[in-house]
Amino acid sequence: MKNIQHEITPINEDDLFIIHNHPKADFDYPIHFHSDFELNLVLWDFGRRIVGDSIEPFEEVDLVLTGPNVPHKWEGNNVESNHVITIQFHEQLLTFPILQKRMFSSIKDMLEKSKRGIQFTENKNSDIVKRIIAMTQMTGFNVCLEFFALLYNLSTNPRQRILASGTFDNDSILRDSKSRRIAKINEYINNNYMNPIKLCDIAQLVSMSDSALSHFFKKRTNRNIVDYINDIRISNATKMLFETTNSISEIAFLCGFNNISNFNRIFKKNKGKTPSEYRESIQKIMIKYLKDIGCINLERLLLLRSKELSLSDVECHVLLLIYTFVDLHKRMITPTLLLQYSSFTPHEMDQILESLLKKKWIFNKNGAICLNHFEEKLLENKQAPVEEKTNLIDVFEEQFGRPLTPMEFDSIKEWVQSGYSEEMILKALKEAVKSQVLTLRYIEGILINWAQNGIKERYIDEKPQERKIKESHYHWWEDE
Repeated sequence: MKNIQHEITPINEDDLFIIHNHPKADFDYPIHFHSDFELNLVLWDFGRRIVGDSIEPFEEVDLVLTGPNVPHKWEGNNVESNHVITIQFHEQLLTFPILQKRMFSSIKDMLEKSKRGIQFTENKNSDIVKRIIAMTQMTGFNVCLEFFALLYNLSTNPRQRILASGTFDNDSILRDSKSRRIAKINEYINNNYMNPIKLCDIAQLVSMSDSALSHFFKKRTNRNIVDYINDIRISNATKMLFETTNSISEIAFLCGFNNISNFNRIFKKNKGKTPSEYRESIQKIMIKYLKDIGCINLERLLLLRSKELSLSDVECHVLLLIYTFVDLHKRMITPTLLLQYSSFTPHEMDQILESLLKKKWIFNKNGAICLNHFEEKLLENKQAPVEEKTNLIDVFEEQFGRPLTPMEFDSIKEWVQSGYSEEMILKALKEAVKSQVLTLRYIEGILINWAQNGIKERYIDEKPQERKIKESHYHWWEDE
């Protein structure tokens, strides 16, 4: 746990739990871990939350239970009205004789799950939130009864989600299982998660049958081996979504998924969001955070990147004007409003707005001008105009007129892993369509030929065809 502080909580041996009440919290505590359980309620603020290997934004109400030795940190924006309530209780609670009784089984299960962090999706007016706030004013035996009632209500709450992947601390599986076979399986999966993994291969590795392996792994780790493999893949996919600009399809292939739909389904089950939603939420919160601490200036960035983004001076001017009104929380931004603060004629303003609409910098919402992913586009690494990334598999299936086979998935995955860019692969597909030879072998031959001629990672030079756009009398404020 490098760069993570070990906190010694102020719980005495005689205390069952302690409650910290922090109106106007500063969020200045570094990422840390401790040997006790912690229930953290953050109210009326937004920012970034780190629990294990989970990095997610939070807004307004955030209620999370973390188990012993789970690294965690909240990075808030220090809204003046914020309020943080933290309840810490002993690790030994899990071993209390009373928790071994059937009535407390749900609490025991919840505490076991909290080793990966649990988020409870409550709103600000929920009974649980009100109960936690009320506990800050209680004393004596009543607060003790309320504490156990709170744990029971949380444990039976269906609106809960595991935060960290099952692999953010792989060593725990080895410690808990105390098995050389499990260690061998764990090492194999971590080294091969990006490739197809067959149960029979793992079984052969540890000299067991398929069914015996499944039973053995479940018994020793309390986990399904297929779920464990998927957890490792999703954990790596999460890091790539946060740390790289690879497309969703590339990340899916690089993490061992040969089916985009399956990847999206499993990711959403684990993280509560689709991969694209997860990446977008992370980007938004990071942009907000960097803006607040003064690390980026979007207005200056727009001016510096205007040429790269194919924006004219007048388009930049209007975009800056719109962004200013958005920053001032102006709800209804119209051409009339923009004309009041510029020297453009109505006709000129209409042309500029229509151009920005075609370039997808703005869109119409009930007659008002709205920015279209303005901040994300400015911070995008690739040259603009920024367009939605093509789903490689969807294009292939569209051109082939059928779903791709698992073998075909693997072939495309290998091309990506070999360093061929998405643009290059699509270019080769286009050549195959022209030649009316729709086979992956033919497409691979094209890619190999290009590679032999020194062309692999860059796009084939091709004179772009100018699209003839019919003159339109469309006005941007008219509903599409």
